[in-house]
Amino acid sequence: MKHTMKLVVNMAVGLLAFWGLTNPAISADFKFDLANEYQASSLPGQTDADFAKIVAITSGGRIEVTNHPGGGLGFKSRQHFEAVTDGAVPIASTPISSLEKIEPIFDLQSLPFITTTVNETEAMFIVAKPYYEKAFNKHNQTLLYGAPWTPQGIWEQTKIRAPEDLKGLKIKGLQRAGCRSVESCRSITDSAQLGGRDSRVEQRHDHRCSHVG
Repeated sequence: MKHTMKLVVNMAVGLLAFWGLTNPAISADFKFDLANEYQASSLPGQTDADFAKIVAITSGGRIEVTNHPGGGLGFKSRQHFEAVTDGAVPIASTPISSLEKIEPIFDLQSLPFITTTVNETEAMFIVAKPYYEKAFNKHNQTLLYGAPWTPQGIWEQTKIRAPEDLKGLKIKGLQRAGCRSVESCRSITDSAQLGGRDSRVEQRHDHRCSHVG
């Protein structure tokens, strides 16, 4: 089953110079490559395709964005931020979970149960957008757009209705906050079973939540 915690935000970022190229005084054509680790059929891949179409229309065909899904440019999501900073790629579409170690604000969406629907995620993004933009600008990058992605949660064949149901499950987490939430639930369960004794060490040894760092 899927136990939804929140929706993730996928973002595309590019160099600050990108928006300057929409100046109508410039008559030359401009072409940009957009890196994405995920396939064209994925939600981020489809969003990138829509973005490329909108850019072409609003620029009168003078700006062309070529999508490279499936890691076609040789970069994984966690390499995108540095790749854009170094100029290896002009634009990258990246799950914001890949940026959590760069700026504290990028870890906002990892907080469990903050949003559970697309509308709630959009509202969170609107409120947080100025802070996201400030963080990107700090690294000479510009946030081009944000889009909802698949929910984070626990995907399991059996129903999970209480902390006790987590016992014995081996869970691979994508973010530190998610792992901490799971471990906290297990600690509550184990502490109750052991008469209130703090058993975090024991439960971590037996039921590890690995974090992809």
